Amino acid sequence: MIEWAYIPHFYFNFYVYQYATSIAGAAYFVDQLESGDGQARETYLDFLRAGGSDYPVEILRDAGLDMTTAAPYNAVIDRMDDAMDQIEAILDER
Repeated sequence: MIEWAYIPHFYFNFYVYQYATSIAGAAYFVDQLESGDGQARETYLDFLRAGGSDYPVEILRDAGLDMTTAAPYNAVIDRMDDAMDQIEAILDER
């Protein structure tokens, strides 16, 4: 069966890929904002102000996030590991 072909967002315009990379980028920015770095907020706001002025990967790179490296994806993995640890701790208390 080719049921996946009936759901265009799986393959049209890299739709699912866009979600995954957006989540990775967001996790990176949250980590920066939570780090207490006073410049992180302004960097993030500058990123938002850039809008569509350049290719997204370049705007992100100017904000200190290189989506061509493992850093943003590792941030997501770290967050998921933390969530799983919390779930396991809750289950252990039961």
